[in-house]
Amino acid sequence: YLCNEFDFVYFINVNSKKSERNFVIPDNSQVYYLTEQEEIKIDLWEKINLLVKITKILGREFIYSKTKRKLLQHIKYHYSELKQDWFRSRKLLKIVPPSKGVIYYTYWKDNGANMLSWIKKDYSFVKTCSRVHGFDLYAARQPFGYMPYAYFNFTAIDRFFLISEQGKLYVEKNYPSFKTVTVSYLGTESLGMNSVPDNKGTYTICTCSRIIKIKRIDLLLDSLKHYSLKIKWYVIGDGDELKNLMNQSKELPSNISVEFLKQLTQEQIADFYLKTPINFFINVSESEGLPVSIMEAIGYGIPVLATNVGGTKEIVNEQTGILMDSNISRSE
Repeated sequence: YLCNEFDFVYFINVNSKKSERNFVIPDNSQVYYLTEQEEIKIDLWEKINLLVKITKILGREFIYSKTKRKLLQHIKYHYSELKQDWFRSRKLLKIVPPSKGVIYYTYWKDNGANMLSWIKKDYSFVKTCSRVHGFDLYAARQPFGYMPYAYFNFTAIDRFFLISEQGKLYVEKNYPSFKTVTVSYLGTESLGMNSVPDNKGTYTICTCSRIIKIKRIDLLLDSLKHYSLKIKWYVIGDGDELKNLMNQSKELPSNISVEFLKQLTQEQIADFYLKTPINFFINVSESEGLPVSIMEAIGYGIPVLATNVGGTKEIVNEQTGILMDSNISRSE
């Protein structure tokens, strides 16, 4: 899509090393890996100047922060991260020099947003924008329990595109002085419709997500122990909790069968949805932005059963599925 709208697109991979997978990209684009770029060297005066800049940034964050004590506890970490992102921004500028015809865009409000903030501070004439999802927005999903660099990012970057109305409301409530946010929904393209299940004795359900604690896949597993119906559960995804989930699944009664498909490519997921009749796509996460996995399921005509968190209620309704209480218990 981007390559259709712009003369040339640079795809910048910030953290990863060059992938062994062969990606097919349009002719008017190029992929760069910052980890492969030459290291930036600065003299003593530049180091001191950078230290002063970071101190000022964190000072403003402290003034604005509602969690000042936590911020002070992790101040050394934030110094290091901002410093690292400054050096990353200099690498980026070597690849894509600033000019009025350039738009710097990051898909997540994470280290990429810090890089763009650094660039905008030095080159005010360039255009910068960032998408914002869930983990990169909600304080509760951050490792330290607060959103670092909020003032730095929101005052530097030109425009933030939230993926849900709920996200926009969260920003307006918690950061009322920032007026640079708007809603821009993500979307998916369906390649067809999921086959209608025949329901001859077995109900089929599917989950597709990272297997991590916040997704609460174990909650669904425990609830299945109370069903007498014959159920087939397909689990798509990988993550830190996969091994535990696989072990726990051995405790399920004989009427419940589980198939772990693990990590699938987008093409493999599409093929699965086209060939495998599914009664319900289920999401019991305790926090979301606006789940693409749910949008994909809806796109294939699969009914959705999901917890009312984040922007989920903006896509799960009477036409597409059923919303559950965000604090649903195992017995429910």
